[in-house]
Amino acid sequence: MKHLKAYIQEADNAMANWNLALEYESLGHIASAFSFFMRAAEKATDPNLSYEALLRMGLCFERLSQR
Repeated sequence: MKHLKAYIQEADNAMANWNLALEYESLGHIASAFSFFMRAAEKATDPNLSYEALLRMGLCFERLSQR
């Protein structure tokens, strides 16, 4: 969890949330990834990052399907 340390140091940083979400997603922790994608979308000042995070949230819902 190399991105966890960066997130702990700057929890309000959109990229720290984004990177941690990607790491959780790669580990298969989809619910956690969704949460950090949502935080990244909320905190982003770059509309492209915000939009990409929202798209990834949709993909998380798709992967959870029957949960």
